[in-house]
Amino acid sequence: MPAGRRKWEEEGRDGLHEQAIAGYNGGTVQEHLYVFGYEDPIEAKSNDTHGTDFESSLCFKILAETEEEALRWGQELSESFVKKLFGDPAKSWKAERFANWIEHEPDALLQEAAQRMPPVRVGEHPDFEAIQEIWHS
Repeated sequence: MPAGRRKWEEEGRDGLHEQAIAGYNGGTVQEHLYVFGYEDPIEAKSNDTHGTDFESSLCFKILAETEEEALRWGQELSESFVKKLFGDPAKSWKAERFANWIEHEPDALLQEAAQRMPPVRVGEHPDFEAIQEIWHS
């Protein structure tokens, strides 16, 4: 087990808990709440066919040393998630230019959902199906 996983210290930040891991890659890794928009296949078909503007959203808790690092990894996860969701390696979330950000002040609903999400480290991919089940439960 990496040394960084041995000791977790919880801190509060604007109602969102951060996990700080001392000594991971020589710095402190914090938990960042990454939120992004996307279209699922049904929404994409409706939007194309009927001119609607349906969109879904999802979040990941990302363990990273900086907010910028978490945002970049979140964008990579979003790209991978959409490719898997559509079953099409040519489908690009990035090309669609959906909104994405690190949330600092989640509302009660987002905070409750985020608390059920397992954290993922930069460079790791979560179980996307499990994440969707947690998000929609």
